[in-house]
Amino acid sequence: MSLSNRRAFLLGLAALPLAGCGYQPAHGTRGAASAALGNIRIQDPTDEAAFELVEQLERRLSGEGNPTHELRYTISTNRRRLAVTEEEITTGYNLNGRVDFQIVDLRDQSIATQGSVSNFSTYSATANTVAARASERDARRRLMVMLADDLTARLIATAGTWAT
Repeated sequence: MSLSNRRAFLLGLAALPLAGCGYQPAHGTRGAASAALGNIRIQDPTDEAAFELVEQLERRLSGEGNPTHELRYTISTNRRRLAVTEEEITTGYNLNGRVDFQIVDLRDQSIATQGSVSNFSTYSATANTVAARASERDARRRLMVMLADDLTARLIATAGTWAT
C-alpha cells in the first residue's frame, strides 16, 4: 500500500467515530454558526479602536437579512513598556487589548451569550516621533484584527448554545 493510500485509509478510520455521533461542523452549510453569524447586527463604533474592530467584524459577520441578535462590546487597551535600554529609554511596547461582549437577542433583549477575548500586539518606539506613532497605529490595527478573529472564533464555537 503506498504512503498516500495509507494516509487516506488512516484518516478515513479516524473519521468513522465522528460519522456515527452526529458530528457536524459549526460553520458548515447546516451548522448553527452559518445562520447565526449572518443575523448579527454590530453595535456602532464610537472611537478609533472600535471603528477598526467593527470593520474587521463586518468582514467576518456579513449579515444579509433582518438581524435577530446584536453584538454589544466594550474595548479596553493598555500599553506597557516592553524593551528598555540602560539609559531608561523605551524602545518597544506591548499593546494589550480586551473585548468584553454580549450577544443580545433583539426579540426580547435577553443576553444570549457573553464573554471576553484578549490578545496583544507589539511595536517599536524609535527616536522619530512620526514613525513611533505610525508603528503604534499599526499595532492597534493588528490588535483589532486579532481580537475580531478571536471573537468570531468564540461565536462560531458557541453558536449551537445561543443561536435559535
